[in-house]
Amino acid sequence: MHFRKIINLGKSSYVVSLPSSWAKKNNLSKGDVLRFYENKDSDLILSINDKKPIQRQNRMETINVDRKNMSRIRREILSAYIRGFQQLKIIGNVRENRSEIMETLQDLIGTEILDQGKTLITANDIFDLKKFSAQNSLRKMDLAVRNIFTELKNFNGRDTEKNIRIYDNSTNRYMLLFRRVYRGLLEDNNSESLGLSLSEILNLWELSHHFERVSFKLKNLYFSLLKIKNKNHANALLNFIREISDYYENVMAAYYSKNSEKAFELADYKSVMISRLNDLFKNNRDLQLGMSLELANGLILSVHKITRRVYD
Repeated sequence: MHFRKIINLGKSSYVVSLPSSWAKKNNLSKGDVLRFYENKDSDLILSINDKKPIQRQNRMETINVDRKNMSRIRREILSAYIRGFQQLKIIGNVRENRSEIMETLQDLIGTEILDQGKTLITANDIFDLKKFSAQNSLRKMDLAVRNIFTELKNFNGRDTEKNIRIYDNSTNRYMLLFRRVYRGLLEDNNSESLGLSLSEILNLWELSHHFERVSFKLKNLYFSLLKIKNKNHANALLNFIREISDYYENVMAAYYSKNSEKAFELADYKSVMISRLNDLFKNNRDLQLGMSLELANGLILSVHKITRRVYD
């Protein structure tokens, strides 16, 4: 980090000197033109006038699946996706885990499966960054979370499981897409292509992470709810889930309206909800209920973290 003093030049201009090391690194000399823009935080972003995004070489990844279990294979596929492969070749004995490999690839937004053989599966990247909208993708994650809340509020045993898995998978898909897009933008010096500053990219990345955490904890809460045998305990937990759902909707309303005052109020309400959860456990000392309430506690904290994306 460099610090510079502002120098007054005439009645209407100010001058700030540039670090010589930066000027030399970018082959700048007297008379060269720089460009800058102001982001929403009033920061000035300075860059070289003719600077172009780094052009990636065609990135081809190869994964050999021989002697690897599906968990390892899936992790390698997701890692290649986040790093931004343009072509992915999966070689070896693909027949053993073909259906799981295909399912993993089909879940990756912007990925097209080209070839399938006994020892080879090929996939290409067809994602178009120009058509990517961060806000639209976040709203889809938000909608998936709301749908999981709705399924839980209308809890109907195992009949609810399929839809919850579908909605949770949706948040996972978009979370991976965000990681891929933002990593690529930062590596390629191309954040301006989405009209976003680095601070805005960080904010959106964290918000997508919070959505994924809320979705994951809701799914776990559902499976914990299935194990509660005491009907009164189950109903008490469902009532809390409904309250957390209302809390989530209020938090998102504050986010979309950029209402920092409301976000501060909702942040304080977190402690009230957690205190009542603790009281419920003290009055009903049941192991399974306690485990479920611990999950509910984590859910409240994850929703609460979204308020920081409003007032930070």
